[in-house]
Amino acid sequence: MEIKPAPDKWDGLYNVDFYIEISNKYIGLQIKPISYEQTPEIYKWKEWLSKTHEKFEREIGSDYRY
Repeated sequence: MEIKPAPDKWDGLYNVDFYIEISNKYIGLQIKPISYEQTPEIYKWKEWLSKTHEKFEREIGSDYRY
């Protein structure tokens, strides 16, 4: 499977950096450095990223769960 760079729109709306297409569905990937877990108030980031993940699922049509 090919991992492709996400369109700029996907990065801005869904925080998706790369994607994989399988049977006309998409798996969005976001890359974070190891130091991400050390970010102050990480719970705010995780909440925000969770919301954009749900938006990606709804609008792009992926039903993949991590």
